[in-house]
Amino acid sequence: MTTGTEPRMLAALLSTTVAVGIAWLLRKFLMARQTADVPYIEFYERNTMTRYLSDTRNLMRRGYKHYTREGKPFAMLNQIDLARPLVNLSLKYLKEVRSAPYSQLSFPLSVAKSTVVNEIGGPIMTDEAIKVVRLAVNRSLTELIPHMQEQCLVAYKELMPDCQDWTPIVTFPLLLKIFIRITARLFIGSELCNNHEWLDLVIDFTNAVFKASYSVRARYRPYTRWLANYFDPDVKQVYKLRYKAGELLCPVLEARKAGEGEYADGVQWLWDEYHGSGKELTPDKLALDEFIIIIASIHSSAATALSILYDLINHPHSLAEIRTEVEQVKREHGAWTRHSLAALRVLDSFMKESQRVHTLQQLTLQRIAVKPFTFNDGLHLPAGTQISLPNELISKDPDFWGPNAAQFDPKRFLHKREGEDANNSHFASVSDDMLPFGSGTHTCPGRFLAQDVTKLMFVHLLTNYDIEYSEGVVGRPADVVRHHNVMPDTSVVLLFWKREGLDGAVSWSDQRRVHIAMEIMGSSHTLHLSDF
Repeated sequence: MTTGTEPRMLAALLSTTVAVGIAWLLRKFLMARQTADVPYIEFYERNTMTRYLSDTRNLMRRGYKHYTREGKPFAMLNQIDLARPLVNLSLKYLKEVRSAPYSQLSFPLSVAKSTVVNEIGGPIMTDEAIKVVRLAVNRSLTELIPHMQEQCLVAYKELMPDCQDWTPIVTFPLLLKIFIRITARLFIGSELCNNHEWLDLVIDFTNAVFKASYSVRARYRPYTRWLANYFDPDVKQVYKLRYKAGELLCPVLEARKAGEGEYADGVQWLWDEYHGSGKELTPDKLALDEFIIIIASIHSSAATALSILYDLINHPHSLAEIRTEVEQVKREHGAWTRHSLAALRVLDSFMKESQRVHTLQQLTLQRIAVKPFTFNDGLHLPAGTQISLPNELISKDPDFWGPNAAQFDPKRFLHKREGEDANNSHFASVSDDMLPFGSGTHTCPGRFLAQDVTKLMFVHLLTNYDIEYSEGVVGRPADVVRHHNVMPDTSVVLLFWKREGLDGAVSWSDQRRVHIAMEIMGSSHTLHLSDF
């Protein structure tokens, strides 16, 4: 039997719930409309999303010229959050951004929002994964370089064709697989580093995450993306591969929990981090942490290496000098170690100059304000505001790099290291005028690994193969730009010829360079192979 008060209580509860819901929605709406009070720029004509996807460089240049170089911020359309513009800051704000804790200006939140990784079951950068890369990986590089060198040789033996004549290869997938193989011993340990099921799974999972991230952002509104977990086939594929990875890692993890043997690898370091903090490490968590470390380390490293390779083909004189340097360092040191890799100063300078001129990102130090944040000069960021610094334009600004800032100078950083800037001009170093690795406390912890692995890869590639563009490709292929992301063209086919098969003869590529140069410069100029 019901009393008269129960319907009234139910009605009151229902009205209260509705009121709270309306208030919450109103608050969300009002917060979404709060934006930083800075100048907003857009295209003068054809101000469409399609143009933002392909032509942000021109808009960034205008903002940089009129605002950034004057120390002022500016805002523009933000494809990640259409309700809140993207605020681009000048170097004036660098110190405050890099020193702000993630509880105020969050990089992980920015990544999660741009990749919708939480909605697709993808990996996130956990505190444990960050600690492993920053501390354990960097501490162990000296010990593990020989293992990575061994894996490098195995990778080339298994993945490269014979190349006894000019052999066409789509190079980016090859580099990606080589990087995965080189670092497998470090990240996954001896049990799975040569397991082809695991190695293939890394590629498949990476592709699945990228595909799901793109498709969910394209198909779903932000407030309906939770549905993707139940209905989207691309998201289901991510979970399928996660489960498969957990199955492969389960016996490895159980062996570590049982203390069977001594290991220096990512699985052991992650187990130590979780166990030491009293947290449970499941095979699924282990898989996600492994994947986020691998994806963060390998994909950008392979893209950077491809970009450097294009520049090396464009600068044959530097390529010849680097080959000579590799042989000389090898003779002097006898083996590849962290010390001998560091002695490759010409290669290091070339790599860093390529990174400066052909950076992979227009933006750096991307953050989202977790709560309202005010800079020392009074600039106020409402909660939810996304900020960044214009990495690409800073790295080519004549104010920092001199009148030849737009030119590719292979020895720019070698000269800096020989001068007063010895400690801040190697590939993995960070300075205020070059920010591809970020800055401050949250600087990319894997940059030293990327530096050493890239050098190992090039040591073998450049000394054992001649490399040319395929027929019809003249000069470095144009980078592919999508919104603020910049990538070397990963579809280009390069030609490879194994140098050992030349029996000391001048290669066809060197002959062709001489022939072309003589046509350009005229037969009155005497050319030698050393000129190239």
